[in-house]
Amino acid sequence: MVRESVPTSSGMNQFVIDSDFGVFDADGNEILLRRVKEVYAIAQLKDVSRTDQFKQSLLTAAQVPYNAARNLVKDPVTAVSNVPKGMMKFMGRAGQSIKNIGKKDESQSEGRK
Repeated sequence: MVRESVPTSSGMNQFVIDSDFGVFDADGNEILLRRVKEVYAIAQLKDVSRTDQFKQSLLTAAQVPYNAARNLVKDPVTAVSNVPKGMMKFMGRAGQSIKNIGKKDESQSEGRK
């Protein structure tokens, strides 16, 4: 929630945003929009962290170092050659997640107009 008192300094509005995640300052209208999107993204990430899929992924991720070490000892050539493939998958998934958050935010903004 943006505080109602909005002083102006050097021609820019000085906003203060109170959220469940803290208090944020925004110097100017453009920064205000950016901060509101950031607070929304934090809320989305918090919701994702509560899902069963996230919890399962966390457990799986905890097993990865053990499995990687075991595979490195058993078959070092294959283990090392698989690293770039795994990184590309991870980066692709992370990029897609970020795109999806942006799309959700844009569609909700259009619905408010």
